[in-house]
Amino acid sequence: MAILESLARVHEGQGNHAKAIETLREAVAIEREQRSLKTSQSLARFQAELEAKDKERKIAVLTKEKDIQALTLKKQALLRNVLLGGAGLLAIIAIAGWYAWAALRRTHRALSAATTRLLQVNTDLERAIERIRHLEGILPICSHCKSIRDESGQWNQLESYITDRSDATFSHCICPTCHQEHYPQVQN
Repeated sequence: MAILESLARVHEGQGNHAKAIETLREAVAIEREQRSLKTSQSLARFQAELEAKDKERKIAVLTKEKDIQALTLKKQALLRNVLLGGAGLLAIIAIAGWYAWAALRRTHRALSAATTRLLQVNTDLERAIERIRHLEGILPICSHCKSIRDESGQWNQLESYITDRSDATFSHCICPTCHQEHYPQVQN
């Protein structure tokens, strides 16, 4: 990038302004490509992280469904045992009935808790899907200040826009090339 800018200055010094402008345009095109590539890579990493989290949540849901099925089978087995023991004495039936009721109540509590957890995981998955939707599509971005126009037509700073729609955060620093170009008198 700095080489192209130096070449443009050489052309300008030689009086070849058209060639200098063409060289500067090439430099701007290369810079835009680099920025676009960095943005695409960041978006791809973010999407990969979301997909990984989505897979983890799906595994959790399947695990919870398996637990619910196991609890349901346990509940069915317990009810079968209670019905088969019905031929005994009235006292044994009463004790067995009480035991079955307590176990059924524990099973019901566990099933209710698992259902609540499953609903929470489902809600989390829906939120993750909604986040993915926020970051898909073409983003209108100012070619000068790099602000992004949101759905309501408001212009937002790039960092604010992405931070509001993802878990990403930003820190600012100066790359070696910009440091050399803008602060040549300061040593690293």
